[in-house]
Amino acid sequence: MSHNEGVNSMPIEKWKWEYIECNMVEFNRGLHTQSKASQRFSRFFHWYYHPRLDIFAPSKFIGYVDTTHVNYEGWGSGGQTQQILKTYFDPVPPEDYDNYLNKLITVADSYGYTVSKKTLKGHYGWIYAPKRDVLEQYIMNDSSYDVSDYFDEVELHKEGTMKLSALNKYERNPKIKKAAILYHGVTCMGCKFNFEEQYGTHGKGFIEIHHIKQLSSVKEEHYVDPKEDIAVLCANCHRMVHHRKSNPLTIEQLIELVEKNKAKCT
Repeated sequence: MSHNEGVNSMPIEKWKWEYIECNMVEFNRGLHTQSKASQRFSRFFHWYYHPRLDIFAPSKFIGYVDTTHVNYEGWGSGGQTQQILKTYFDPVPPEDYDNYLNKLITVADSYGYTVSKKTLKGHYGWIYAPKRDVLEQYIMNDSSYDVSDYFDEVELHKEGTMKLSALNKYERNPKIKKAAILYHGVTCMGCKFNFEEQYGTHGKGFIEIHHIKQLSSVKEEHYVDPKEDIAVLCANCHRMVHHRKSNPLTIEQLIELVEKNKAKCT
C-alpha cells in the first residue's frame, strides 16, 4: 500500500532495524526542505534517538517502510508505530530526560523549529533510546562507532566550516560518512570492489566516501545530502576521480572509464 493510499506498517516480526535506521537518516536529510514532514516538526511528540549518528526522528515518520520527505503525508497512527518501535527502543529514564531534551531542542533551533509542548513537559510525549541488545547488536558492534560520539553535538548534515591554520582546512562531519554508507552500502560505485569480499572480516565495513561537490569549492558551512551529494568509492577509484585536481571526474565518467577499459581486458 502506498503512502498516498494510506500507510500500513510492516508487522513487527518482519520489521528490520535497517529500515528504521534509514528512515531516521531520511528524516534528518530533508529537515532543511519545506516538506510536509519538516513543516510538522513541532507537532511530533514521540522522538527516537540514534546514538551513533546523533540524530532524532519521530515515530510517525520512522515506523513505516520506506518513508521519504516526498511521500510522507502524515497518515497513520502514532500508537501503531510506537508498538513496532518498542521492539527496539525504551523510554529514556526520567533522570536523563533533560539531557536528551536539550539535545533535541538544539537540533530544532538549528533548523528554526520548536519542540512540541507535549515533549517539553514529558506529558503524552517522550524521548526513546535503543535497547541494550540493539546497541550491542546493531550500533556498538559497528567498527566505525566511537562511544565518545554518544553525546557529540556535531549536526548530521552540516560541514565545510573553514578552520584557520597555515593552510585553510574545511571541516568534515564524520556522521555524513556513516549516513552515506547506510544509503549506498560499502561496494565501490565505480568498479564494484568490496573490501570484505577481498580481505574477509578485516575489510568488513570499509569504504571511502567522495564528496561530489568538493568542500573547498563551496568554502562555507552548508547542507550535505548523504544520498545525493556523497558517493562510496574504493581507494583506487577515489584517487582516479581526483587524479586531475582541476577537473575531477564525475561518477558517471568514472564508471564509463572502468567499463571501457574492462572491455579492453576481456
